[in-house]
Amino acid sequence: MEAIGIKKSFPTFSNKDYFRTFIAEWPSFVRWMRETMGGSVLVIVRDPRLTMLSWKTTFDALKESTENQCIAWNTITSAIVSSQSLGVLVVCYEDLTENPHTVIFRIAEHVGVKSTLKEHLPAVSGFDLVSYLARKGIPMASAEADFSVVENICGDIAQEVRLS
Repeated sequence: MEAIGIKKSFPTFSNKDYFRTFIAEWPSFVRWMRETMGGSVLVIVRDPRLTMLSWKTTFDALKESTENQCIAWNTITSAIVSSQSLGVLVVCYEDLTENPHTVIFRIAEHVGVKSTLKEHLPAVSGFDLVSYLARKGIPMASAEADFSVVENICGDIAQEVRLS
């Protein structure tokens, strides 16, 4: 079995051509991967609040652009979530860290392999919102304004990802 990995963060919304192309071509890519290549498509999506915090602490240019980053996250994630009917498995990153055993079995089933884990996989701590803020030294009060923007723009899609 071969795996193709594409890790892509979307740290800028200024390249609208990229987003238009991604959204237009994503269903074709999924169909090509499944029908021509005989593969499976798995997408891991992270809580948008943690995504925004990560971008802001990693990229200096993004410190003041929460709204644009939320639009970028929401645009891409909406396209991905809408492709579940094409056979895309969407996994929430936080679910993977909190309950890796169950999620690994879901992934294995999706890609058509038998999971033969010999022991239960424990949860991985330190990836939740409170731990992230503490690790980065960010007071909750200073992040609340950004969280309000994130929840306003990304809340519906984020909830859908958590439920799928």
